[in-house]
Amino acid sequence: MSVKIALLCLLVVCLAIDMTSACACPRVYWPVCGSDGVTYSNLQCMKCQKPNLRVTKLGPCKVVNPTV
Repeated sequence: MSVKIALLCLLVVCLAIDMTSACACPRVYWPVCGSDGVTYSNLQCMKCQKPNLRVTKLGPCKVVNPTV
C-alpha cells in the first residue's frame, strides 16, 4: 500500500513540474526543417527549442551540394 502512495505522490510531483525546462534533446541526427526555415537535428530538439514550430520538410531545409 505504501508503494502505491509513494508512486502516486511521485506522479503528482512530476505533473506539477514545468516540463519545458527539463526538455531533453537526444543526440540523434534525423534532420527536420522547421517552419522558421532552420534545420534542427531532430524533431525533439526542435520542439524543445521552439515548441510552436511545425515541420515543413523531413530532412534539412536547404540541401547544399558540395563542389568536387
